[in-house]
Amino acid sequence: MNSIFSISEEDINMLSAEECVRLFGELLHLDARKINLPISQVSFTSKTVSDGGIDASIEDGIQKQGDLIIDSESFYQIKSGKKFCPWRKSVIENEMLNKKNATKALGSEVQRCFERKGTYILVCMKVKMTTKNKRDTIENLKKIFEECGISNPKVKVFDQEQIIEVVKLYPSLVLRLTPRLSGAVFESHRDWETRDDMRYELAMGNEQEQFIKTATRILRDNSKSAHLNVYGETGVGKTRLILESTRDPFLLPLVVYCPSPKNCIDSPLLAELVRNDSLHCILVVDDCDHD
Repeated sequence: MNSIFSISEEDINMLSAEECVRLFGELLHLDARKINLPISQVSFTSKTVSDGGIDASIEDGIQKQGDLIIDSESFYQIKSGKKFCPWRKSVIENEMLNKKNATKALGSEVQRCFERKGTYILVCMKVKMTTKNKRDTIENLKKIFEECGISNPKVKVFDQEQIIEVVKLYPSLVLRLTPRLSGAVFESHRDWETRDDMRYELAMGNEQEQFIKTATRILRDNSKSAHLNVYGETGVGKTRLILESTRDPFLLPLVVYCPSPKNCIDSPLLAELVRNDSLHCILVVDDCDHD
């Protein structure tokens, strides 16, 4: 049974190449937060890289696995084409091998992955695979890597179905990706920051800067649950300070903003959050009547 935060293949298929890479980067940051991995260990580029490049990596060890972070040294290449068929060896050869080099050299970052004894992970954002498709893709990748001199390469593949299952854990991401929720009383962080009252130039003193640091730390350090009640005189900028406090890459993709408690109390969103403890969300409820 689908919840209000279910998403479809088409919701992902509508994304551009750069949006696919950005979405996966957000998922990687969220996964790192969930397993208490420092942000310094997450390397990510928001632009696609050609010739077998690596778009994201996790290096220098992990204490436990996450949904996407599966090895102490994980290197991800993200593909966003709907017609990409990596289970065909000719397709994957064309993608992985450096066409300018007669020795079939791999991209430098892919080589570095194996120099560090890491796992190469192919992420197919818009391609659903059968079990056989996935098995053939892994076999093709291993053969190519072995032909390039890599011994016992570690290879994994994530297809669209796996990505969707991870996205569904984060209501804010679903809110942003799903057209049917547009115009709802809830907004993602990106929608919230475009409101007219959030776009004014911000001038902060020491107290405001300290508030942001403290709020960010509390929210980052409490991966399970935390409750912040921010109060003050009308017009002091409480809402804007919370907006700034949640710009952290470990927090921003989690934020769901509601401008009024009246709209939140009886909402399907709140009911779903209470019912499903696997969801990850920072719910910001504003009291517009008093600010």
